[in-house]
Amino acid sequence: MPTDRRITWRGRALWLLAFGFGGFGVAYAVRPSEMAGLTGIALPSRTASIDFSATYGGAQLGLAMFLALCARRRSRYRLGLLAAGWTLIGIGGVRLVGLVLAGGAATPVLYVGLAIELLGAALAFLMASTTRAVHQSDPRRRL
Repeated sequence: MPTDRRITWRGRALWLLAFGFGGFGVAYAVRPSEMAGLTGIALPSRTASIDFSATYGGAQLGLAMFLALCARRRSRYRLGLLAAGWTLIGIGGVRLVGLVLAGGAATPVLYVGLAIELLGAALAFLMASTTRAVHQSDPRRRL
């Protein structure tokens, strides 16, 4: 059973993940061309820019809000850590497959992203694996 200190770190990790996803979400939403340019993606039209903002920015902002909600209650820590872990392993896994298929020919920013994603997923899963699922006794409790 985790100690109070370990439980506190789980909450802090969720807040850190929420702010990380939120920061990237805002950046993708308000500066889509600049963010796309980091990986060599060109957004040739307003439609492309809007869709890029919605897909990358919107998804990350939505996840950030969910993680912040989970960080507010110990009973949701495990759920939030699993959500973050699966998200990061999904992104990192597809990035890794892409790098392998491309023969490793990519800019350093992709390798940095891969390292952050895989390390973040491993830590989130490790924390989640040692956190008991807690069930609310009163289903009418507010979020």
